Amino acid sequence: MNLKTTLFLLLGMSLSFLLVLAVMTAVFIPSSPSPRHQSPQAQFAPSPAAQSEALAQPVPSPPPSLLTPALPPAAPDQFKGLKKELAQQLVQLRQDRNRLLSSLSVKLAALAPAEAADQLRLLDDETAALVLQPLSSTQRRAILQHLDPGRVPALNRRLQARPTLPEG
Repeated sequence: MNLKTTLFLLLGMSLSFLLVLAVMTAVFIPSSPSPRHQSPQAQFAPSPAAQSEALAQPVPSPPPSLLTPALPPAAPDQFKGLKKELAQQLVQLRQDRNRLLSSLSVKLAALAPAEAADQLRLLDDETAALVLQPLSSTQRRAILQHLDPGRVPALNRRLQARPTLPEG
């Protein structure tokens, strides 16, 4: 492109931008003066008539139901039922978790120590300790030899702190 074409293109783009800006300004700026142009005292000072009206009206109090929430009489029984149901579900979930961890322990025991260590690398320390717990101490030592040396002390601490799988 030559210089004349470049200048013509820039001039056209600038005029186009100015036209769009002018249209947007005309559409979005209100024609009446905004409260922003008034003095700060005029914006916030209430009129004398509004002041006398505000003083004459009593302040309404909130309804009693908002002050003290009343529970229906059956609510404590419902909460007890929900609590019992949640406790049962928690026990079931813990039993399922323990069953899965025991199954994983059996499968890891069947693997070579290096392969078992590869699988344990995918688990967090707490879960890895739970999986290692049912294994014999010989199997555990063989697997721990293939793990990251920085992780082994943390796993040993967890293994010593938790002698068996937690019951539900």
